[in-house]
Amino acid sequence: MHNDYTFAQFSKPLTGTAVPYTEHDNFTDVLAVPGDLNTALTTRTYENIFKPAQGAPVLFNAGRTIFTPFTVEFEAGSV
Repeated sequence: MHNDYTFAQFSKPLTGTAVPYTEHDNFTDVLAVPGDLNTALTTRTYENIFKPAQGAPVLFNAGRTIFTPFTVEFEAGSV
């Protein structure tokens, strides 16, 4: 599955400020037992780019998470 969020924003209601961002997610499922979702191993790779309307990006975040239905097996990323 692939998700793209191109019109998102991170906001701080107390100050009324917001920074737009884009997010791209890819999910891949592998079932150890075909048809049994309880045996799924899911890998999510992602990137977020926070960029105001004017100027350069202020934050770039990317990473990978591998999890089963019950636990996170691995996480890696950068900010």
